[in-house]
Amino acid sequence: MIKMRRMNTRNIALISLFSAIIFMEKIIIPAPYDKIVSVFIQITLLMLGYLTMGLSGSFFISVLSGTLLAFVRSEFLLMTLSLSVTYGVLLGLSAELLKVKSGASINLRRLILSSTISSVLVGSIGMALTMILGIIEINLFLFAVMLVAGIVQGALGGYLAGILWQRYLIKMYS
Repeated sequence: MIKMRRMNTRNIALISLFSAIIFMEKIIIPAPYDKIVSVFIQITLLMLGYLTMGLSGSFFISVLSGTLLAFVRSEFLLMTLSLSVTYGVLLGLSAELLKVKSGASINLRRLILSSTISSVLVGSIGMALTMILGIIEINLFLFAVMLVAGIVQGALGGYLAGILWQRYLIKMYS
């Protein structure tokens, strides 16, 4: 069963901070180039949100960062918000299903697998939607590049989140 933890001031601050970092990074780097860097930063922060607050952490971070970004990218408001929320939900659910966290300890391999699966799924959905809607031309090479980038960034982001958790954050949240 999935537990939703009660929000305290620290959790609200973390959600706000992580969402603001994701938002600022996506604003500074123009689309579509932001996808090359943003997935790594976004997956790391969403996974840290999951590790510190459970499923509600990755969910609320993705909702807030997606909402902030949707205001700036108003022409793609619905797609921006829905893909962001889907990313947070998939990340949290895959981590729960793979039993990434057991008490304060984590299984780093499962964490990396969870973040990689989520990145590939959301990246594929996003690319397919943009191609189907005619936002970008259908380009299988670009799709393949984004798929490989999603795998690499998902794995690296999950690894970084796991290392940060094990070295620095586990003491604060156990």
